[in-house]
Amino acid sequence: MKVLARRKSGGRRIFRAPEFCRIHRLLLVDADVLHPVIRGWLVCADALGADGSQQRRSVFWEFCAAYFNHRFHNAWHLSAEQSIRVHAGNYGIPSMVKVVSPSGSGNQVRLSFGCTLLDYAYGFETRPGQVVTLGGLRALSVPAALLRLPARLFPELEYDARAAIGRLDVDGSLWLRLLEGEGMEAAGRLTGALRQAGKEAAADQILSACRQAGYRVRENDPFGGVTDLWHAVR
Repeated sequence: MKVLARRKSGGRRIFRAPEFCRIHRLLLVDADVLHPVIRGWLVCADALGADGSQQRRSVFWEFCAAYFNHRFHNAWHLSAEQSIRVHAGNYGIPSMVKVVSPSGSGNQVRLSFGCTLLDYAYGFETRPGQVVTLGGLRALSVPAALLRLPARLFPELEYDARAAIGRLDVDGSLWLRLLEGEGMEAAGRLTGALRQAGKEAAADQILSACRQAGYRVRENDPFGGVTDLWHAVR
């Protein structure tokens, strides 16, 4: 217990198995002081709380941050959909957490939390400013997440997407990002989402930038509305 107390300094609740000698580790697990999450990783049993509790959600995301940092170092970020959720303050434990990394391989890891971790390499973002840290989690920024969120997921994530959009300040860096490769389909979804969320000026700013660059945008409501407007160059 003295060894564990030293490891817990600074409020840590997640540990790698090699941090304890085999005897100490077995004794702490047998005494239900430490609980295995996956092979090689342990969590303080008193930090788990009841299923669905804030305490359990907190330690779950602490584990995710520690595990991904250990495995991928700083070369990872949450998927667009999970990034939207955390920007909206939704830290519920999902059935699957998707993580993007150059080292991703499609590997799936089942946790004792009742959640699966999935890593993949496609779509890793490395441009400055496109990844932010929230509570130790590396997430896409709100603009980057909205641009990368598939159209089919907007209705499913409507509440969280609207909450994230409500915190979004649209500036030149966002529309420049649009014009640098995400395409006009993404621009149309984003302007429609902004307009539906009451950010008319932001939607108009993006459309104006697209027009000035000579692009033609079909604005649509990705939440399932009927908005479908062509905004031509002139």
